[in-house]
Amino acid sequence: MQTQFEPVPVQSLDTPTEQTRDRQTQRTVSVLDRVTGINPQRVGVQRIMRVERVVTRANRPFTETMFYISSLTLDAAAFAQRIRQHWYIENRLY
Repeated sequence: MQTQFEPVPVQSLDTPTEQTRDRQTQRTVSVLDRVTGINPQRVGVQRIMRVERVVTRANRPFTETMFYISSLTLDAAAFAQRIRQHWYIENRLY
């Protein structure tokens, strides 16, 4: 999925930053509306999202990149909010 983002400009971008006691987190959510190269069994895919997360703790950055697919046609800010809500619920379960 990463190669999907290289030659194509993203449709929507959102970069919220959040500061907690001991760390700063910046998430860059990029959304593509041109969906190609996805398994044809994934019927209804409308968007591909890339979330690049940079967490800085004690002046040490940690970077993580995640990819999502969706049948929704939201912009990056709306996807960012839904992804955060998902992980908030997920993290509260454990």
